[in-house]
Amino acid sequence: RLLHLPGAPSLALALDGRGPLSNWTGELRGTVDGKPVISIDGKHVITPQATHSIHIEGGGQLAELLPPTIRPLFIGRTDVIVTANIGNNGRIEIKNGTLTNGAMKLSASGALDPSGDNSLTGSLAAANGPVQIEWPLNGQQARFGLDNLNFTLTGPAESSRFNATAALRTATVGGARLGQIRLQAESEDLNLVTYAGSVRTRLTAAQADFDEPNLDRLIDGPIRLDAPIRLAMPAIGLDAATFESANLSGTISGAYNQSKQSVTGNIRLSLNPAGLPDPAQVTTAKDLAKLGLALMRDYPEEFKLFSQKRMVFRGMKLRGHNGVLNTYPGATGLKTGFTNASGYNLVTSVDRDDLRD
Repeated sequence: RLLHLPGAPSLALALDGRGPLSNWTGELRGTVDGKPVISIDGKHVITPQATHSIHIEGGGQLAELLPPTIRPLFIGRTDVIVTANIGNNGRIEIKNGTLTNGAMKLSASGALDPSGDNSLTGSLAAANGPVQIEWPLNGQQARFGLDNLNFTLTGPAESSRFNATAALRTATVGGARLGQIRLQAESEDLNLVTYAGSVRTRLTAAQADFDEPNLDRLIDGPIRLDAPIRLAMPAIGLDAATFESANLSGTISGAYNQSKQSVTGNIRLSLNPAGLPDPAQVTTAKDLAKLGLALMRDYPEEFKLFSQKRMVFRGMKLRGHNGVLNTYPGATGLKTGFTNASGYNLVTSVDRDDLRD
Protein backbone atom coordinates (compact mmCIF):
# COMPACT_ATOMS: atom_id res chain seq x y z
CA ARG A 1 0.00 0.00 0.00
CA LEU A 2 2.86 2.38 0.77
CA LEU A 3 4.15 2.12 -2.82
CA HIS A 4 0.60 2.08 -4.33
CA LEU A 5 1.38 -1.11 -6.27
CA PRO A 6 -1.58 -2.42 -8.32
CA GLY A 7 -3.25 -5.40 -6.70
CA ALA A 8 -1.26 -4.97 -3.46
CA PRO A 9 1.20 -7.85 -4.20
CA SER A 10 3.51 -9.32 -1.60
CA LEU A 11 6.79 -7.38 -1.44
CA ALA A 12 10.08 -8.46 0.13
CA LEU A 13 13.17 -6.25 0.39
CA ALA A 14 16.40 -7.41 2.03
CA LEU A 15 19.48 -5.27 2.74
CA ASP A 16 22.61 -7.11 3.88
CA GLY A 17 25.84 -5.32 4.79
CA ARG A 18 29.29 -6.07 6.10
CA GLY A 19 32.03 -4.07 7.77
CA PRO A 20 32.24 -0.72 9.56
CA LEU A 21 30.73 2.39 7.95
CA SER A 22 34.24 3.55 7.06
CA ASN A 23 34.57 0.54 4.74
CA TRP A 24 31.11 -0.94 4.20
CA THR A 25 29.73 -3.15 1.44
CA GLY A 26 26.15 -4.25 1.02
CA GLU A 27 23.52 -5.77 -1.26
CA LEU A 28 19.88 -4.89 -1.79
CA ARG A 29 17.63 -7.63 -3.12
CA GLY A 30 13.90 -7.49 -3.70
CA THR A 31 11.01 -9.61 -4.96
CA VAL A 32 7.37 -8.95 -5.86
CA ASP A 33 5.11 -11.98 -5.45
CA GLY A 34 8.28 -14.08 -5.23
CA LYS A 35 9.68 -12.76 -8.51
CA PRO A 36 13.14 -11.08 -8.29
CA VAL A 37 12.85 -7.45 -9.40
CA ILE A 38 15.88 -5.63 -7.96
CA SER A 39 19.51 -6.47 -7.29
CA ILE A 40 21.88 -3.64 -6.35
CA ASP A 41 25.35 -3.77 -4.80
CA GLY A 42 26.88 -0.84 -2.93
CA LYS A 43 30.10 0.21 -1.24
CA HIS A 44 30.91 3.12 1.10
CA VAL A 45 34.43 4.17 2.08
CA ILE A 46 35.68 7.15 4.09
CA THR A 47 38.77 8.40 2.26
CA PRO A 48 41.93 9.86 3.84
CA GLN A 49 40.53 13.28 2.85
CA ALA A 50 37.47 12.54 5.05
CA THR A 51 35.13 12.39 2.05
CA HIS A 52 32.50 9.69 1.56
CA SER A 53 33.24 7.55 -1.49
CA ILE A 54 30.13 5.76 -2.77
CA HIS A 55 29.72 3.19 -5.54
CA ILE A 56 26.32 1.74 -6.48
CA GLU A 57 25.76 -0.72 -9.31
CA GLY A 58 22.93 -3.02 -10.34
CA GLY A 59 19.33 -2.84 -11.45
CA GLY A 60 16.32 -4.92 -12.32
CA GLN A 61 12.66 -4.53 -13.19
CA LEU A 62 12.28 -1.40 -11.09
CA ALA A 63 8.87 -0.60 -12.57
CA GLU A 64 7.46 -3.45 -10.46
CA LEU A 65 8.30 -1.42 -7.33
CA LEU A 66 6.74 1.84 -8.53
CA PRO A 67 3.20 3.28 -8.70
CA PRO A 68 1.52 3.24 -12.14
CA THR A 69 2.05 6.96 -12.85
CA ILE A 70 5.86 6.54 -12.70
CA ARG A 71 6.19 3.17 -14.43
CA PRO A 72 6.41 4.60 -18.00
CA LEU A 73 9.80 6.07 -16.97
CA PHE A 74 11.18 2.59 -16.18
CA ILE A 75 10.19 0.35 -19.08
CA GLY A 76 12.05 -2.96 -19.21
CA ARG A 77 15.19 -3.56 -17.23
CA THR A 78 16.79 -0.56 -15.52
CA ASP A 79 20.55 -0.51 -14.93
CA VAL A 80 22.17 1.96 -12.52
CA ILE A 81 25.83 2.88 -12.01
CA VAL A 82 26.84 5.69 -9.64
CA THR A 83 30.35 6.51 -8.45
CA ALA A 84 30.59 9.68 -6.34
CA ASN A 85 32.42 11.46 -3.54
CA ILE A 86 30.52 13.50 -0.95
CA GLY A 87 32.38 16.01 1.19
CA ASN A 88 31.45 17.19 4.67
CA ASN A 89 31.02 20.72 3.25
CA GLY A 90 28.24 19.54 0.95
CA ARG A 91 30.34 19.16 -2.21
CA ILE A 92 29.19 16.27 -4.42
CA GLU A 93 31.51 15.00 -7.13
CA ILE A 94 29.94 12.53 -9.56
CA LYS A 95 32.60 10.54 -11.37
CA ASN A 96 30.10 8.33 -13.18
CA GLY A 97 26.33 8.42 -13.01
CA THR A 98 24.09 6.59 -15.49
CA LEU A 99 20.59 5.14 -15.50
CA THR A 100 19.42 3.29 -18.61
CA ASN A 101 16.27 1.36 -19.48
CA GLY A 102 13.81 0.89 -22.32
CA ALA A 103 12.42 4.41 -21.92
CA MET A 104 15.45 6.64 -21.44
CA LYS A 105 19.13 7.14 -20.71
CA LEU A 106 19.99 9.49 -17.86
CA SER A 107 23.58 10.55 -17.20
CA ALA A 108 25.38 13.04 -14.96
CA SER A 109 28.99 13.90 -14.14
CA GLY A 110 31.01 16.66 -12.53
CA ALA A 111 30.82 18.56 -9.25
CA LEU A 112 28.07 20.40 -7.39
CA ASP A 113 29.51 22.62 -4.67
CA PRO A 114 27.30 25.06 -2.69
CA SER A 115 30.35 27.07 -1.63
CA GLY A 116 33.01 26.40 -4.29
CA ASP A 117 33.51 25.71 -7.99
CA ASN A 118 30.92 23.77 -9.97
CA SER A 119 31.29 21.65 -13.12
CA LEU A 120 28.08 19.67 -13.30
CA THR A 121 26.58 18.35 -16.56
CA GLY A 122 23.61 16.11 -17.12
CA SER A 123 21.37 14.81 -19.86
CA LEU A 124 18.26 12.74 -20.43
CA ALA A 125 17.49 11.22 -23.83
CA ALA A 126 14.45 9.22 -24.83
CA ALA A 127 15.30 5.67 -25.92
CA ASN A 128 12.19 4.64 -27.87
CA GLY A 129 9.91 7.56 -28.63
CA PRO A 130 9.23 10.38 -26.18
CA VAL A 131 9.37 9.62 -22.46
CA GLN A 132 5.79 9.75 -21.17
CA ILE A 133 5.44 11.71 -17.94
CA GLU A 134 2.20 12.20 -15.99
CA TRP A 135 1.81 14.57 -13.07
CA PRO A 136 -1.31 15.41 -11.00
CA LEU A 137 -2.18 19.11 -11.29
CA ASN A 138 -5.31 20.73 -9.82
CA GLY A 139 -7.20 17.45 -9.79
CA GLN A 140 -6.23 16.55 -13.37
CA GLN A 141 -3.38 14.64 -14.97
CA ALA A 142 -0.84 16.78 -16.83
CA ARG A 143 0.87 14.73 -19.56
CA PHE A 144 4.21 15.40 -21.25
CA GLY A 145 6.14 13.63 -23.99
CA LEU A 146 9.83 14.41 -23.40
CA ASP A 147 12.41 13.87 -26.15
CA ASN A 148 15.54 15.17 -24.42
CA LEU A 149 16.86 17.34 -21.59
CA ASN A 150 20.35 18.81 -21.12
CA PHE A 151 21.88 21.07 -18.47
CA THR A 152 25.22 22.47 -17.34
CA LEU A 153 26.25 24.32 -14.18
CA THR A 154 29.76 25.79 -14.09
CA GLY A 155 31.77 28.37 -12.18
CA PRO A 156 31.93 29.56 -8.56
CA ALA A 157 28.87 29.17 -6.36
CA GLU A 158 28.34 32.92 -5.98
CA SER A 159 28.32 33.59 -9.76
CA SER A 160 27.55 30.35 -11.55
CA ARG A 161 26.72 29.92 -15.22
CA PHE A 162 23.67 27.76 -15.83
CA ASN A 163 22.14 26.50 -19.07
CA ALA A 164 19.30 24.06 -19.60
CA THR A 165 17.39 23.00 -22.71
CA ALA A 166 14.51 20.60 -23.23
CA ALA A 167 12.53 19.33 -26.20
CA LEU A 168 9.01 17.99 -25.70
CA ARG A 169 6.94 16.32 -28.38
CA THR A 170 3.67 17.14 -26.65
CA ALA A 171 2.27 18.68 -23.47
CA THR A 172 -1.34 18.42 -22.26
CA VAL A 173 -2.31 20.50 -19.23
CA GLY A 174 -5.99 20.90 -18.44
CA GLY A 175 -7.73 21.90 -21.65
CA ALA A 176 -4.52 23.01 -23.41
CA ARG A 177 -2.43 20.94 -25.82
CA LEU A 178 0.95 22.09 -27.14
CA GLY A 179 3.18 20.40 -29.71
CA GLN A 180 6.86 20.62 -30.76
CA ILE A 181 7.90 22.48 -27.61
CA ARG A 182 11.33 23.88 -26.91
CA LEU A 183 12.39 25.17 -23.48
CA GLN A 184 15.56 27.05 -22.61
CA ALA A 185 16.88 28.66 -19.42
CA GLU A 186 20.24 30.32 -18.94
CA SER A 187 22.01 32.48 -16.39
CA GLU A 188 25.49 33.93 -16.00
CA ASP A 189 25.14 35.27 -12.45
CA LEU A 190 23.32 32.58 -10.50
CA ASN A 191 24.20 32.73 -6.79
CA LEU A 192 23.79 29.27 -5.24
CA VAL A 193 24.46 30.65 -1.76
CA THR A 194 21.71 33.28 -1.64
CA TYR A 195 19.54 31.84 -4.44
CA ALA A 196 19.73 35.11 -6.35
CA GLY A 197 20.46 36.16 -9.93
CA SER A 198 18.82 36.54 -13.30
CA VAL A 199 17.56 33.69 -15.47
CA ARG A 200 16.53 34.13 -19.10
CA THR A 201 13.86 31.64 -20.09
CA ARG A 202 12.20 30.93 -23.43
CA LEU A 203 9.35 28.65 -24.46
CA THR A 204 8.32 28.03 -28.07
CA ALA A 205 5.61 25.72 -29.39
CA ALA A 206 4.75 25.07 -33.03
CA GLN A 207 1.18 23.93 -32.28
CA ALA A 208 -1.36 25.08 -29.71
CA ASP A 209 -4.95 23.89 -29.22
CA PHE A 210 -7.44 24.68 -26.47
CA ASP A 211 -10.76 23.16 -25.46
CA GLU A 212 -12.17 26.61 -24.68
CA PRO A 213 -13.29 28.04 -28.07
CA ASN A 214 -12.32 31.64 -27.32
CA LEU A 215 -8.81 30.70 -26.23
CA ASP A 216 -8.47 28.41 -29.24
CA ARG A 217 -9.38 31.31 -31.52
CA LEU A 218 -7.10 33.82 -29.80
CA ILE A 219 -3.96 31.71 -29.22
CA ASP A 220 -2.73 29.87 -32.28
CA GLY A 221 0.68 28.35 -32.96
CA PRO A 222 3.47 29.04 -33.32
CA ILE A 223 3.71 30.69 -29.90
CA ARG A 224 6.72 32.12 -28.09
CA LEU A 225 7.24 33.23 -24.49
CA ASP A 226 10.40 35.07 -23.39
CA ALA A 227 10.48 35.48 -19.62
CA PRO A 228 13.47 37.16 -17.92
CA ILE A 229 13.25 35.97 -14.30
CA ARG A 230 14.89 37.91 -11.46
CA LEU A 231 15.68 36.00 -8.26
CA ALA A 232 16.17 37.99 -5.05
CA MET A 233 14.72 35.83 -2.32
CA PRO A 234 12.12 35.92 -1.00
CA ALA A 235 10.98 37.69 -4.22
CA ILE A 236 10.77 36.29 -7.74
CA GLY A 237 10.29 38.90 -10.45
CA LEU A 238 9.41 39.01 -14.14
CA ASP A 239 11.11 41.78 -16.13
CA ALA A 240 8.89 42.53 -19.14
CA ALA A 241 8.15 38.97 -20.22
CA THR A 242 6.82 38.90 -23.80
CA PHE A 243 4.27 36.57 -25.37
CA GLU A 244 3.72 36.17 -29.11
CA SER A 245 1.18 34.14 -31.08
CA ALA A 246 -0.68 34.47 -34.36
CA ASN A 247 -3.54 36.56 -32.95
CA LEU A 248 -2.52 37.55 -29.43
CA SER A 249 0.65 39.10 -28.01
CA GLY A 250 1.59 41.04 -24.91
CA THR A 251 3.98 41.77 -22.06
CA ILE A 252 3.92 40.78 -18.39
CA SER A 253 5.89 42.42 -15.57
CA GLY A 254 5.59 41.72 -11.88
CA ALA A 255 6.86 39.96 -8.79
CA TYR A 256 5.87 37.25 -6.34
CA ASN A 257 6.93 37.57 -2.70
CA GLN A 258 7.15 34.18 -1.01
CA SER A 259 7.23 35.49 2.55
CA LYS A 260 4.24 37.81 2.07
CA GLN A 261 2.42 35.48 -0.32
CA SER A 262 1.69 38.51 -2.51
CA VAL A 263 1.69 39.15 -6.26
CA THR A 264 2.10 42.47 -8.04
CA GLY A 265 2.13 42.88 -11.79
CA ASN A 266 1.21 44.60 -15.00
CA ILE A 267 -0.21 42.90 -18.10
CA ARG A 268 -0.57 44.46 -21.54
CA LEU A 269 -2.20 42.61 -24.42
CA SER A 270 -2.62 43.39 -28.10
CA LEU A 271 -5.05 41.49 -30.30
CA ASN A 272 -5.06 40.88 -34.03
CA PRO A 273 -8.52 41.69 -35.42
CA ALA A 274 -8.65 38.19 -36.86
CA GLY A 275 -9.10 37.00 -33.29
CA LEU A 276 -12.39 38.92 -32.93
CA PRO A 277 -14.87 37.83 -35.64
CA ASP A 278 -17.99 39.97 -35.88
CA PRO A 279 -21.27 39.12 -37.67
CA ALA A 280 -21.01 42.45 -39.53
CA GLN A 281 -17.48 41.71 -40.77
CA VAL A 282 -18.01 40.06 -44.15
CA THR A 283 -15.49 39.39 -46.93
CA THR A 284 -16.71 38.00 -50.26
CA ALA A 285 -14.86 35.81 -52.74
CA LYS A 286 -14.70 38.84 -55.07
CA ASP A 287 -13.02 40.89 -52.31
CA LEU A 288 -10.39 38.19 -51.81
CA ALA A 289 -9.75 37.96 -55.56
CA LYS A 290 -9.14 41.72 -55.71
CA LEU A 291 -6.71 41.54 -52.80
CA GLY A 292 -4.87 38.63 -54.41
CA LEU A 293 -4.49 40.45 -57.74
CA ALA A 294 -3.24 43.57 -55.94
CA LEU A 295 -0.59 41.51 -54.11
CA MET A 296 0.49 39.91 -57.36
CA ARG A 297 0.73 43.30 -59.12
CA ASP A 298 2.22 45.53 -56.39
CA TYR A 299 4.52 43.12 -54.53
CA PRO A 300 6.04 40.75 -57.12
CA GLU A 301 9.11 39.91 -54.99
CA GLU A 302 7.18 39.26 -51.79
CA PHE A 303 4.58 37.30 -53.78
CA LYS A 304 7.15 34.54 -54.33
CA LEU A 305 6.88 33.67 -50.64
CA PHE A 306 3.38 32.26 -51.15
CA SER A 307 4.75 29.38 -53.24
CA GLN A 308 6.90 28.02 -50.37
CA LYS A 309 5.73 24.63 -49.17
CA ARG A 310 7.77 24.68 -45.96
CA MET A 311 9.96 27.01 -43.92
CA VAL A 312 12.09 27.28 -40.77
CA PHE A 313 10.90 29.83 -38.20
CA ARG A 314 13.11 30.47 -35.16
CA GLY A 315 14.53 26.97 -35.39
CA MET A 316 11.14 25.30 -35.89
CA LYS A 317 10.36 23.42 -39.13
CA LEU A 318 6.88 24.41 -40.32
CA ARG A 319 4.88 22.87 -43.17
CA GLY A 320 2.48 24.91 -45.29
CA HIS A 321 -1.25 24.14 -45.31
CA ASN A 322 -1.89 24.92 -49.00
CA GLY A 323 -2.35 21.45 -50.48
CA VAL A 324 -3.18 22.94 -53.87
CA LEU A 325 0.54 23.57 -54.42
CA ASN A 326 1.06 19.79 -54.46
CA THR A 327 -2.01 18.75 -56.46
CA TYR A 328 -2.76 21.46 -59.05
CA PRO A 329 -0.15 22.01 -61.82
CA GLY A 330 1.02 25.60 -62.04
CA ALA A 331 -0.30 26.66 -58.63
CA THR A 332 1.87 29.39 -57.05
CA GLY A 333 -0.04 30.21 -53.86
CA LEU A 334 -1.81 32.08 -52.38
CA LYS A 335 -3.53 31.89 -48.99
CA THR A 336 -5.34 29.43 -46.77
CA GLY A 337 -7.29 30.37 -43.67
CA PHE A 338 -9.73 29.26 -41.03
CA THR A 339 -11.86 30.88 -38.35
CA ASN A 340 -14.68 29.34 -36.35
CA ALA A 341 -17.07 31.93 -37.73
CA SER A 342 -16.30 31.50 -41.46
CA GLY A 343 -14.82 28.01 -41.66
CA TYR A 344 -12.08 27.11 -44.13
CA ASN A 345 -11.20 29.38 -47.03
CA LEU A 346 -8.70 29.32 -49.87
CA VAL A 347 -7.38 31.83 -52.42
CA THR A 348 -5.29 30.22 -55.18
CA SER A 349 -3.01 31.77 -57.81
CA VAL A 350 -1.98 29.89 -60.96
CA ASP A 351 0.76 30.51 -63.54
CA ARG A 352 0.20 28.14 -66.51
CA ASP A 353 0.14 28.32 -70.32
CA ASP A 354 1.44 31.90 -70.26
CA LEU A 355 -1.56 32.91 -68.20
CA ARG A 356 -1.43 34.22 -64.67
CA ASP A 357 -4.64 34.14 -62.63
